[in-house]
Amino acid sequence: MYSSLKLSVSILGLLAPLLANSKPVPQDVRVIGVSGSAEAVCALSAADSNTWDNSGASAFLDNFVRDQGVRNWANNLDQRTTAGGTIADSNLDCTDLRTGNCRSPNVLCTQFTPPSVSFIRNAMFTCHSLLRAYQEELQDAIINEILMAGGLVSDFGQPAEAGYSIFGVLAGAFTVAAAAGAANPIIGGGLTAVAGIFGILGSFPDSTDSDNLRNDIDARLAQAFLASRDQVSNLAQTIFGGTDDTSLLARISPPARNAEVTDVGRFFSGGRFLIPATVNLDMEVRANADRGIRLVRQALVIRALKSRGFFVWIDTAATTFEACTPTGSRFINGRCYKIVKFADSLQSRLEDIPVDTALKLDNEVYGINVEGFYTNAEACQNAFPNGDGQAQFEGLPLDGNLPQCFFNMRVRTGMRCILCQINSCGEFILDRCP
Repeated sequence: MYSSLKLSVSILGLLAPLLANSKPVPQDVRVIGVSGSAEAVCALSAADSNTWDNSGASAFLDNFVRDQGVRNWANNLDQRTTAGGTIADSNLDCTDLRTGNCRSPNVLCTQFTPPSVSFIRNAMFTCHSLLRAYQEELQDAIINEILMAGGLVSDFGQPAEAGYSIFGVLAGAFTVAAAAGAANPIIGGGLTAVAGIFGILGSFPDSTDSDNLRNDIDARLAQAFLASRDQVSNLAQTIFGGTDDTSLLARISPPARNAEVTDVGRFFSGGRFLIPATVNLDMEVRANADRGIRLVRQALVIRALKSRGFFVWIDTAATTFEACTPTGSRFINGRCYKIVKFADSLQSRLEDIPVDTALKLDNEVYGINVEGFYTNAEACQNAFPNGDGQAQFEGLPLDGNLPQCFFNMRVRTGMRCILCQINSCGEFILDRCP
């Protein structure tokens, strides 16, 4: 009798830590719009972003992370809310994008306590899938974009002006690309939330290959894409409890829709990752990456032209569409925009951009919106009239518009005046000819 009692006490002592960890989490959760019963919550659609708030998932996740702590919250959530909190340990791992186990829920919605956790688990799985797809796409992009770099240099020259930032270009390009995807509300929220990671890349130092300028662009691109891939991994670690520091989420999260107080809660706010299973996430990320890569290529084209001395000229003497020549020029809001350069010095003849080069700007390879380039460059010049404007990196707009100074080519306004001096005649751009 004594031996049996002693054995029972010993077993209970060994199990005590497991039972303590498996204790179901308190059910202090607000449920909006439904009765709160398991059946009513589980009847909501896992593919409707409104379900995030209406099921109570938003409030529960925010409260859970706030009260239980951010470290390993995904594992804690799994073992404390599945099957009444009877799971002794969890092998759920959403922090590893390559070998992690971030499965979708494998029990019924009603078997979660509370059932709103079913929607949290769906969102976790979708978020992890998007991050993994981004990382895989960036691996391909390293190869594909560097192969394109050789053609870009051949077509437009080497974008080698001092201080140009591939990281800044990448940040702006991928944020704009994600905002374009946001036109589709089903996928847009998730894309813009994940693409926020690229906005912090502007603070990274660029590598350079000063011994071989032709290879410089390759070195910068390789470093930028590798750093981007690493940052996607860091994002997964930060989201799913692999670190105590969630300040990264605070820097990149779109505005929260509910009153979430934790960085994790705000990142998932509004049901951004409640995306129907019928959506091909890999295909959506591939399309988003293609848009981003094309924008990177476009920005490098303009930097290459700038390095060769080209600038935007608003020719005030050309007051009609017919007078706005040559190829590559655009007549926008009653003004004529051109790309020109001085041949040798400020007292030398002006040269228009060659026709064959101008025709490549908006071809199928580069696809530059020439009007958008002119207006973005002019807006940058207006913001920084005394020097080259710097593209903004963090806090980029999510409305699909180009970031400020994404195309930061110098802009001059005036008319062409031929002035004869003692030994030579030169062409100048002046407000008015004397």
